[in-house]
Amino acid sequence: MVTNPVFSANTASLIDLSNLSKVKYSLNNVDFTAIDQYSFGHLLYKSMVVNTTNGSFATPLNLGDGSGLIDIDDATGYAFVASVQKIANGELTTGFSVYKDKALVYQSDFKYGRSISFPVIYNIKNDVVTFYQYFGFDTQTNIDGYYTLNLKTKELKLIDVSSSSYAGTDYQLKDGSVFSVRMDGVYKLTTVN
Repeated sequence: MVTNPVFSANTASLIDLSNLSKVKYSLNNVDFTAIDQYSFGHLLYKSMVVNTTNGSFATPLNLGDGSGLIDIDDATGYAFVASVQKIANGELTTGFSVYKDKALVYQSDFKYGRSISFPVIYNIKNDVVTFYQYFGFDTQTNIDGYYTLNLKTKELKLIDVSSSSYAGTDYQLKDGSVFSVRMDGVYKLTTVN
């Protein structure tokens, strides 16, 4: 999905690269800045999935204010959602939740200054997903790094201490290893079973 010349066309186009056919959207109806540029499993617009065949939008989960769809793993049916909530003093806290078949299966706590990053390509095995958490400054001790979450038992386990406020994008491979693209290089991370 790309924007066409904003001042002359004022449209965005969904282009099928196999045959170069297009579905055009008016920029009055589509805010191109809300297209998730890091989603590989699905083309996401806001918290909707774009049907790449006909250009329609589907809402896989009914999410409240302050929540947004991260992605859906088609192989397992798990959907990942990020959430923000304001606490009494006006500060923002973040959390995430996991759904399966539209039912909530996991809800994290909400933490001040937390950023989460799920790998772009999931390989969820035995209901375990690997993800990265980074915490900003806080009065509580939090550990930045890669964690596994067992979605059946709800066990959260730190597997690698890694701190980078500029952690870029992680790409998970079939063997469970992760290519992590960061500001200072590209790293291959492997898990020990």
